[in-house]
Parts: sequence; structure tokens; C-alpha cells
Amino acid sequence: MSTLDLDHHKNYEWIGTFWMPNKPGKEFSGKLSYSPETGIQISVFNTDAKPLVNKSLRIMHGIIRHGEETVPITLFEVFLQRSGMSMHLVFSEFVTGSARAIVFGDLLKNFIISGLYIDYDDNFYQFLSTNKNVSSMVKFAQIPVVIGKTQISLKIVNATAHTIYSADDFDDIICSFSAESNNIINSFKKHIQPFLDENKYNLLKRLHTNIAIHIKSGYNKFSIYRMLEHKLRLFLEFLVDCKIGINFSWIDVVKHDRNDKIYHKAYPMLCRDFAYSSVHNHKKLSHVFMPITIRDFVINKDNNLLNTSINRWLSVYDEPGWHNLITGIEDMLNEHQSIIGQKDYVMLISYIETLQNLRGKPKNNDIDGFVSENLSTSWKTKIKRILKYSQKQDKNLGNALCEIRNVIVHPKSHKKNNGKYYAIANDELALQNVYGILAGAFINGVMNDIYSIPKEIINKHINAFIQTHSSYKYIKYAKC
Repeated sequence: MSTLDLDHHKNYEWIGTFWMPNKPGKEFSGKLSYSPETGIQISVFNTDAKPLVNKSLRIMHGIIRHGEETVPITLFEVFLQRSGMSMHLVFSEFVTGSARAIVFGDLLKNFIISGLYIDYDDNFYQFLSTNKNVSSMVKFAQIPVVIGKTQISLKIVNATAHTIYSADDFDDIICSFSAESNNIINSFKKHIQPFLDENKYNLLKRLHTNIAIHIKSGYNKFSIYRMLEHKLRLFLEFLVDCKIGINFSWIDVVKHDRNDKIYHKAYPMLCRDFAYSSVHNHKKLSHVFMPITIRDFVINKDNNLLNTSINRWLSVYDEPGWHNLITGIEDMLNEHQSIIGQKDYVMLISYIETLQNLRGKPKNNDIDGFVSENLSTSWKTKIKRILKYSQKQDKNLGNALCEIRNVIVHPKSHKKNNGKYYAIANDELALQNVYGILAGAFINGVMNDIYSIPKEIINKHINAFIQTHSSYKYIKYAKC
């Protein structure tokens, strides 16, 4: 696997030459760039008599300068359009465009895509383990999730290593604090040296490792891999309650050598769909790590609840009603790093009503029943305290929550219940705290429908979520 270091949240710019795969003799000089904000941009100068304007290409080839290296590249899904033209003596045009992805290291033409490797940022690792290390991951690497023609698994990729020549090389990685430390280490070396002599140059010391998700499928369309990755990432983001960014990615390609033998090769890649957008530009604080991890799903090879849950998630993803809900979940994750607004509260009530409809509830949705079913007594007590709830004035808890929505959508009703609902809707922290608890009820409802894990684990997740999103207070400063 190539060691090119291509990070999706960095900016790059290259100078090079580019051409169509079926016209290798007609090259265009130009510039290629990548940034998280603008994606992949290309600009070329065309002096060929045939214009490039408004061309849409499946692939385009090029040679660029990357640091000290000259690197062949393949661009996927290229669209070109004219920015300027000259008709003096010789026809020429300045053409700009964009691409979906850049694959580094080869001029791909007749190839089959067989997989995608994704190295996620640190937010992903709270789902795997508290430590981002090989030993804590390797036990899960042999338990793939199977979705029709697709397998999803953990892989250790792009490792750099040095050969271990003698037992003395272990001095860099082992130690002992025993009073007999020298004797213990020398005894270890004595036992390991015969093994090294027998397996010369086959044991390596790992220096750097990427732990990646591997999506392997029987499809040859890059778009299918992109969509699968997006759906999987949202599944994980819902569990960790924050956006997950992509550090590195590789595309796995099936090729034929000169003897027509089949082999696999993974190439580093930059893709605009994997761009590290501004909503990812944060680190998850350790004290708000969510309690659900892969251990809650993967009990053993024969009892893989993760397989069941991901299959359920993908089966409902494109269903009309569920797709709207999942889009709402994505919006909620984007907004979680700041105080919500009135629009977010209105949308949350709509999502709950949609979920009730999907469950076969009548059109006059019972928000009160939904809250009673999906919130613990302690959280219902807290939300009542925020609302200054009165059964006589508010009728029931669900009605009070809907009235806040109504006063936002219909401002003329601001005097209802002596203006109480209007006051809550316009108090940023009160609305946030109500939203946080109600969003917890919504997530509880979704998780019980999709995630195949014990109820008590889901309850822990909901408690952590609500504590994170409904514990806002105004800061009071003492007078000097």
C-alpha cells in the first residue's frame, strides 16, 4: 500500500499535465488542487482545435509533482467548463472544472474496484475502545458485518515497520521495574533469539499503523462505495453523538499483471465526499464519551448484534419516512456543537410525529404518550421543572411541549397560558434544556427500533446524551 500521506483535512496544490485515457498524446498543462472547503478543482490550458467545454469524463489521467515525487494520478468523475477563450491565430481556451476523487499512484484504465479503506478520526475510536491501539482492535478485525454482497470489517493498513535483526532490538519496546530487571530482560532475549534465527527478517517492529474500516463489495461503481460509507458513518455518528471525520482513504483495485494474473492493490485517494468540513473541526471531550461501544454489539463470532443493527439501519435508510428521520438525525448531529435555535425545536417535534406515524400511531400524534414511553421518571421530572408544569394549565406534558412549538410557528398565540410558552421559546438556555431532554426521548425511540442491543445499555446512552445536551446554566458573577 502506498505511503503517500494525503490527509482529507489539509490543503494541497499540484502542477502537472493531464489527458484523456483514450488520447494519451494530447496533453494539457494545468493545476490541480484539493481543499476541504472547495473539494477537487482542476484548471488546464487547451490549445487543441477541439474544445473541452462542458465535458463530463468518467476518468482522466495526469502526472503531478507531489513534494519530491512525480506521481501518476487518475481523476474520477471529472466535469470541465470553459473560463476563457482566445481566437488569435491559434485556438486556445482556459478550462476549469472539478472532480469527485483523485487516486494517486497509477493511471487506472481497465480496472475493477473491489473495496474502500477509510481511516476515521479520533471520534470514531470511542466506539471501538478508549485506546487507539492495535491490541485493543485486533480481536474485532476477524468479525465482519455482512450486508448482501458487501462485507465491512476492521483492517490494519499502511503499516510502516523496521526489521528486527536480533533480540537487542527489543530494548526499544520492553522494560522491567523489577529488582531483577536485567536478569528478566536477558532471559527474555535468550528465549527469543533462537526464534529470530529461525525466522530471519520475518519479524518486524511496527512504527506507524492506520486502523481502517474496510468496505469490500461485489460492485464496481465508486458511487456505491461512497454511499455505503456515508450510511455507515452516520450509523456510527448516531452512537457517538458527534460527527466523525475521515483522515485518510484508499481504494482497493483488482488488476492483471503481464502474465494475466489477478492481484489487488490499494491506492491512496482524496475524495470531496470525505472532505473534513467545519462541523468536524472539533475534538470530542472525554467526559462526554457515550457509553455504547463495539463490545455491546460483538459478543462473539456467532452472536454479532452489529451485523443485525447495521443491516436494519441500511434497510430503513432509503424508506421515505425513515429517510426523512435519518436526515433529521444528521442535521441534529451538525447542530450539537452549539445552542439550538427555535427552528431546531420545531423540527424535532416534526421528527417525533413522523416516528409515531411510522409506528402506526394515528395522525393526531400522542406526544404525551411518546414522552411517557421514552423518558425515565427523573427526566420527566426535570422537564416539568423547566416548564413550571401545571396539569391544570398545561393539560399534559406532551401538550405543553407542543404549545412551545405552536408559539414559535404562530406568534399570535404568544399570550397563551399567560405567555409562559412564549417565554420558554425565547429563553435560549431553557429551550436548549427542553430540547436536550426531548431529543433524548426521540433518540431512544429510534434506537429501540433499529439497534439490537439490550435495553439497559440504550438507557445508559440516553442518560449520557440528555446530561450532555440539557445541563446548560447561566453564569452568575459575584459583584465586586
